[in-house]
Amino acid sequence: MKLKFTFLAFLLLIQLSCDQNERRPENIISEDSMVPILVDIQILEATYNNRLIHVEDRNERMERYYKEIFEKHQTSSDLFNESYSYYEEHPAILQAIYEVVLEKLEAMETKEETKQSTINSKKREEQKKKKKLEKEKAKINVIG
Repeated sequence: MKLKFTFLAFLLLIQLSCDQNERRPENIISEDSMVPILVDIQILEATYNNRLIHVEDRNERMERYYKEIFEKHQTSSDLFNESYSYYEEHPAILQAIYEVVLEKLEAMETKEETKQSTINSKKREEQKKKKKLEKEKAKINVIG
C-alpha cells in the first residue's frame, strides 16, 4: 500500500512539476532509469565515506566504481551528469526520484537486517546444540 501511494505521489509530482509546454528532453535519462543508478551511487558513497582511505586512492577508486555503475546501467557519466542537472532544475521531480531511491535503500536494508537476524539465530541454535552436546559428553565421562 505504501509503495502504491508513493508511486502515485511520484506520478503526481512529475505531473505538477512539468509545465505543459515543457517536456523532458529525449537525451535525458528517464526518472525510472535514474532510480537504480542513484541507488548504486548512494551505496557506493556510503561505503566509501565510512572508510579511512587515502584521498588520492579514494578518488581513483571512486572514479573506477562510478564508471562500473554507468557501464552496468548502460549510460555514461556525461549523460548522467546532464540528466542530473536537468532534474536539479526540476526539484519536484528530483525529490520524487529520491523518495523512490530512499524506499529502495530502506527495503534493501530491511532485507539485509532480516538475513543477518536469520544468520544470528542459526548461530545461536548451533551454539546451544554444541553446549548441550558438551554437557552430555561431560556426563558420559563422569559416569564412564
